[in-house]
Amino acid sequence: MFGRRANRRRVESRLARLKLPTLGAVWMRRMRAALVLPLVALTFYGAFKGVQLALDQPVRYVEVEGTFQRVTPIQVEAAVAEGLNAGFMTVSLSALRERVEQLDWVDRANVGRRWPDTVIVRVTEHKAAARWGQVVVLKGARTVVAEPEGELYRAEVATPALATAGSGDVLSGVIGAFLAGGASPLAAATCGVAVHGAAGLIAADRIGSAGVMARDLANLLPEAIAELRGERAG
Repeated sequence: MFGRRANRRRVESRLARLKLPTLGAVWMRRMRAALVLPLVALTFYGAFKGVQLALDQPVRYVEVEGTFQRVTPIQVEAAVAEGLNAGFMTVSLSALRERVEQLDWVDRANVGRRWPDTVIVRVTEHKAAARWGQVVVLKGARTVVAEPEGELYRAEVATPALATAGSGDVLSGVIGAFLAGGASPLAAATCGVAVHGAAGLIAADRIGSAGVMARDLANLLPEAIAELRGERAG
């Protein structure tokens, strides 16, 4: 009995000694695995930064693209100039974009890189109607009325009789009269353009394309309204 107990104790002691190294080895493997990933990541990061520094040349050129009507390329270049102190790889494109979008009339800007030393800025301007949130009339050979939502209405009337000094003032007066009568801005603008164009056609027919004066257009407005209504002026 005594001998068996002694043997049992020796076996249990050996098993205990065998278990400890086994647990220690497991933890060592886990620690090595946990350290490998950060070391690999650090190695790749160091390599990336090294390549970045090697390629990070100064920005020498700025190309500005867009259809410029109210903003000039010089304004855009001046806006990004202070942000080009960093190199080609490290310059903040988002900061440059924010600088450009702070300019009046700039709706949005896209900024990119072109290897090895060029920054490209593409600019989209605000549309006047959208920027102001108002109905806008653009007087021209074929006058255009624009809504803030983006709808456009174009007059089909085109006559040199309307290309006379004061013609735009007459158009403004007609639109103002419709507004004073309770018409909505869009209705006042489109009706005003129609009446103005009809008066221009009547003036061209009676006076000729040249020689029409603003007062001639104003005097023909009642007749133009009657004609658009399908009536005869009284």
